[in-house]
Amino acid sequence: MSTGHWGRAMRRVVRSMGLPFYGPPADPERGERPPRVYLHVASGKGDPQHVGVLSQDAGEYVFRYADEFVRDPASRPLAAFPDKTKEYRSKTLWPFFAARIPPTDRPDVKAALEGVDLNDTILVLARVARKSIASPYFFELHS
Repeated sequence: MSTGHWGRAMRRVVRSMGLPFYGPPADPERGERPPRVYLHVASGKGDPQHVGVLSQDAGEYVFRYADEFVRDPASRPLAAFPDKTKEYRSKTLWPFFAARIPPTDRPDVKAALEGVDLNDTILVLARVARKSIASPYFFELHS
């Protein structure tokens, strides 16, 4: 299903209310990229440092470090992903990410996930795991 005119109008309405719009899934046949979660870290130097990208491809989760993170000799890899040059793939979500998803039966989480397919882990992470008080890392959704 294409977003078309209705999708653009709905996107404007939803965003005018200050809410994110997630719309229908990407259609690779139309050249659309699926959503990805960008992982950043608060660097203490002002702007956050882009660490890497979590995406899904062919039924697998994929994590890879951002080029600028790999090139930065001061950047330290995450313990779960020790090789900054490797692309990591898994059929299950790594605990580093999964631990950030709270129980979906909590009322506040249910409200935050209203209209989101709970099987779409990328969107779930973007909605409820953007920032954690226990970690300097945060997520941003990009498509």
